Amino acid sequence: MALLPDIAEEAIRIIEPRPKKDDEEGGEELLSLEVDLQPMAEDGTQLVWVTLFIQVPAGYPSQAVPQVEVKKSRGIGDVAIEAMMEAAKHSATAHGLQEIGCLAPVLSEIKDALGKAVSECSICMMDCDAGESVFVACGCVFHQACLDQWRGLKDKEKSDKADGATTSIKAERDSLIRQLAAAEECVEEAAREVSGAQTTSEEAIKWAMTLQKRASAAAGNEDDEEEVEGSEEGSDEGSEEDDDDDRNESKWGAPEVSIAEGWGKCKKKNYKPSTTKNRKRPRKYLNRIEEKLEEMKKDAKITDTDEVREAVRKWEKATFELKEAKAILEKTQDDEKKAQEKAVRLAADVEYMNGHLREERAKFTSLPLLCPVCQNDVDDTTEAGKLAADDGKAVEAADVDNFQATEGEIREAAERDRKLKVGAAQVAAVEDKLLFMMSKGAVGKLSPPSAAASRQAEVLCRDREEEGGSDGKGRGNKLHATKQPKSKARKAQTQKTTDEELMETMSLLMEAYGEDSVDAQ
Repeated sequence: MALLPDIAEEAIRIIEPRPKKDDEEGGEELLSLEVDLQPMAEDGTQLVWVTLFIQVPAGYPSQAVPQVEVKKSRGIGDVAIEAMMEAAKHSATAHGLQEIGCLAPVLSEIKDALGKAVSECSICMMDCDAGESVFVACGCVFHQACLDQWRGLKDKEKSDKADGATTSIKAERDSLIRQLAAAEECVEEAAREVSGAQTTSEEAIKWAMTLQKRASAAAGNEDDEEEVEGSEEGSDEGSEEDDDDDRNESKWGAPEVSIAEGWGKCKKKNYKPSTTKNRKRPRKYLNRIEEKLEEMKKDAKITDTDEVREAVRKWEKATFELKEAKAILEKTQDDEKKAQEKAVRLAADVEYMNGHLREERAKFTSLPLLCPVCQNDVDDTTEAGKLAADDGKAVEAADVDNFQATEGEIREAAERDRKLKVGAAQVAAVEDKLLFMMSKGAVGKLSPPSAAASRQAEVLCRDREEEGGSDGKGRGNKLHATKQPKSKARKAQTQKTTDEELMETMSLLMEAYGEDSVDAQ
């Protein structure tokens, strides 16, 4: 292919000739070509193209004509293909069997017939122009409306298949979504319960602190009254005179002493009550007052004790309610945490199921849109996709006007390839022969031995006979001891002979590889 112009390197491909069968008719095949042709049009507006398979027989061009057939075609129908084949036969008949090859005229006629062909939509089989056609990767020609309709039908078909294959996955996903919604509602309800429990706990703390202060205050008043009673008992231990003098100055006030009516008035002359008797009279009343005060204190003490007990009871009750409020708060917080964990887990499961659902649907929806004609990917724009769709589609059509100048070069290249194959076969035969000689021994196989080699062989045989005779007489004697230096000389002579044999073999190899018939190899 290096002999062809750059414009034809991609559009013209040389194919190795297939081996001919015994029962197959016809002469020996010289060369096979694949040629891609497109009509002359602006770049990107070619609607049709063909790939021709050309067989060039051995007697071409003066004794045989090439055989042309359409291997692949896009955008044309059977009628256009038949018209191109008729044009190829007419051109081969008119220009063939001459000293000048007829490949260029044949391709020119085929290209003209291809330019006259009308492209057809591969879906509706109606004629389509360049303005209303769409170019796809596989090379087929479609109307834009036909291709859109075909794409819509295939997309709906893929969507239906995806829905049928993912029914169980969607049902499981929907169940998880419902569970997630319920879990989110539980989280909101738990948050409200936690807020209410926090408010109740704060109120219980405040109420317990208030009752604690009240109980402390009630207990403090009782302690004060006990201290007052202790101080009064200490003052009673003093002298009676101090008691008599200070009694009217106590905090309870001076005792009220009722004097009998008509006191100091008596029929008796000069009658006065006894001073001592009158002195003892206030003490009698004071003792009664003290007894009354003691009873009042006892009643007050009993009342204060009941109030303290009631305050302590309320405080203890508030403390118990506070503990209950804290326990409820902790429980609601745990419930909220569990609900949040469940919601997070369900959200992760829903996300996983959504991804799994997308993957399973993508197995159907991401399938390529296949061409209704060649079943290749319509949207594949990669080079690998083009090669797979077209099986080696050409990039550009060759310029047939320049093909005539390269026809002789193609024949020379084919002849050179044949010579190379013959030379390679000869080289392989020589290599097999030399390998046999090297394994069996080359001396005496290709040329008669020289006189020096014969003398060396006689010396070696005589030395071996003498060595055998010495071994027969017995080992360890003087004769055997004197033969040892001569044995070393024989070994050196044997090594020299082996080296000469190797040199002769190498010279034979160099002569074999120096033949003119295998210069190319």
